[in-house]
Amino acid sequence: MSLLSQIPCPIHSISEWPWNVETSPLIYDQHKHWPKISIITPSYNQGQFIEETIRSVLLQNYPNLEYIIIDGGSTDNSVEIIKKYEQWITYWVSEKDNGQSHAINKGYELASGEIINWLNSDDLLVQNSLFFVASCFLLSPDLDWVTGFRIVRNVDNISLKFENHWEHRWLFYLLGVPDFPQEATFLSKKAVQKIGKIDESLHFYMDVEFYYRLLKESPKGAFIRHVLSIMNAYDEQKTMISDPRKKDEYYRVTTAHKPKLLKRIALRVLGTRFYDIVLKVLEMMLTRVAKKRYAVYVYRSNLKKVEKGTFVTNYYGF
Repeated sequence: MSLLSQIPCPIHSISEWPWNVETSPLIYDQHKHWPKISIITPSYNQGQFIEETIRSVLLQNYPNLEYIIIDGGSTDNSVEIIKKYEQWITYWVSEKDNGQSHAINKGYELASGEIINWLNSDDLLVQNSLFFVASCFLLSPDLDWVTGFRIVRNVDNISLKFENHWEHRWLFYLLGVPDFPQEATFLSKKAVQKIGKIDESLHFYMDVEFYYRLLKESPKGAFIRHVLSIMNAYDEQKTMISDPRKKDEYYRVTTAHKPKLLKRIALRVLGTRFYDIVLKVLEMMLTRVAKKRYAVYVYRSNLKKVEKGTFVTNYYGF
C-alpha cells in the first residue's frame, strides 16, 4: 500500500526523492517473505536533515521494516519532527547518551531484523535501496554483509562526487582493510552478533574499527553495483571538521588491526609510486581468490530481474 498519501506533508514541496516521490509497493513480490530490515538512526540536533532521513527510510515502502531512532536529547526541532512521523517509527527515544557510538549500540540491542544498518540523521537512502539489499540476501541467505555505492553532496543538493570504492580497491578487502561507505553497508544479524558492539571509546573512526572486525570475522560479503545512499557533506560534519583526536583515533584503530606480515608488505607496495603497475600484477594473481570470496550483484533497470555474477574485472555493465 502506498505510504506517500498517508504520511504528513513534508517541509519542502519539491518533486523529488524523498519529498514527494516513493518506491512503488508493486516491486515487492507479495508471494515472497521479505527479510526484516532494521534501520537505526542515531541523532543529536540534526533538525536540518532528519526529516529527509526519516522519509528516505519510510518511503521505501519496504514490507518488513523496523525503524529505530535513538536521539541524544536534542534541543532543536528534531523531536518535533520525529513525533510528526512516530506512527510509522517502530521505536524512538530522546534522552541524554554518551555519544553516537553509544546511541548505535542502544539501537543494536533493540534491533530484531535479519538485516541491520545504521543511517545517520544527516544522510539518506536512495529510492529502492532496501529492495536492492533485500534481493541480495534473498539470493544468498548466508551472506554476512552487502555494500553498494554512495553519492556525496553538499547542503545545496549539488553532487560533489560518486564513490564506488570497491570497483577499484577490492584488493584491500582481500587484505582485510575496510573501505566501506557506512550508510550503504548492510549486515546480517548473525554478523552483528559475531563481531560485537561499536567501540564507544571512538568518536570518529568507530565505523572503520567496526568494519575491520567485520572483514576478519565475517568475510562472506557481496557488492551491489548500484547507488544505495547519499551522504551530506558540510562544514560541521564530523568527517569534515578538523580535530586533533582524529589522528590519534586513526592510529589507534589501524595499529590494533595491523594485517599479517605478508599483507603488510603488500600494503606497503601499494603505497609506492608504481602503484598502478603493482596493482595490475596483484589483480592478475588474486582474481581467482576474489572470485571465490565475493559476489557482485547487477540489477536491470526494470527493477524485477536480479542477476548474480562473480568478480571478474573492475567493470560491470548494466
